[in-house]
Amino acid sequence: VDIGVAYFDSSNHMQVSVLIKNLGTQLKTYDGSNRKEDLPFDLEAGITKRLAHAPIQFSLTAHHLQAFNIYYNDTTFNANEGDDRSLGKSLTLDKIVSHLVLSTQFFIGDKLELTGGYNFLRRHDLNAYNITSGLNGFTLGVGLLLKKLHIRYATGFYQQNMFHQFSLNLNWKGEALE
Repeated sequence: VDIGVAYFDSSNHMQVSVLIKNLGTQLKTYDGSNRKEDLPFDLEAGITKRLAHAPIQFSLTAHHLQAFNIYYNDTTFNANEGDDRSLGKSLTLDKIVSHLVLSTQFFIGDKLELTGGYNFLRRHDLNAYNITSGLNGFTLGVGLLLKKLHIRYATGFYQQNMFHQFSLNLNWKGEALE
């Protein structure tokens, strides 16, 4: 089960939300045993604020709030690569920041939006020694908002590769989108 609560303050152009993802348990195991697998539980909170006199909004999302240290630590791999992360030396500030995703959205007129984001944990996890990319953790997007159709494209950077996402939003009844 996923449970979310959102609050929108239109006079201050602010949104606040809390989300619980994957709450529950596995009902039936894949191999017929009694050993149930854990669901990837995630407690998230976010805030978005649009500036009153500028066409820009900022968002801050915090994920995996149920755990303090969310870094994946493969001690064998780290030791082989000569990395001291296997020694558990992550700083407290690093552990706090690893929960955050920052984004900014620019509104160019009523029809075009540009979005940029940065995920600290993804940056950390994907900077794997000899195959790092200076763009790990960054995402970029553009949206064209027509009256009855919204078209969006986004891309993110994963080491030497990129992912691409394309979306169309429309109302089947042909009514205008908000």
